[in-house]
Amino acid sequence: MPATATEPVRLAHAFLTTQRAILLEASSAEMALRQQLAEACFLLQTADERITALEAQLLAAQQATPRRPTPSLRPAIVALLQQRGAPLTRMQIEEAMEAGTRLAEPLRDMVKAGRLVLEGDRYRLPPGASEDAKPAAFTLPPDPTRAPEPEPAKRGRKARTGG
Repeated sequence: MPATATEPVRLAHAFLTTQRAILLEASSAEMALRQQLAEACFLLQTADERITALEAQLLAAQQATPRRPTPSLRPAIVALLQQRGAPLTRMQIEEAMEAGTRLAEPLRDMVKAGRLVLEGDRYRLPPGASEDAKPAAFTLPPDPTRAPEPEPAKRGRKARTGG
């Protein structure tokens, strides 16, 4: 808990301690009432201390618990648009994916990134993004410092030599 949040608790604790002491030391005809008030102050003080301790434990637990990343909805959106083949509204996409209202931001980000095109209120795939369009596999070019590996010998026939 930040230091500024505990300051009011400390001030309240000091006030309640002072008031309890005053009430316990007072001598008058209402001594029983004052003792009850002093006990109420004590209970409030104890409750404040317990709340502060629980808040500190909660904060520590929240900081210690790693947050799970939410899975990206983008591949599912692209697959849905590829499957349907026609532009869809955000509401149609949300209903088809049973996603509720979580798609506004991913759809906006996909439009900004060029993965979707927004026409009016309908989203579609950009031209050239078809079902068959998959990223090409990445291969390294041959290392110019290494000699090419010899091809394996063919089985069966021996190579003829001229002569």
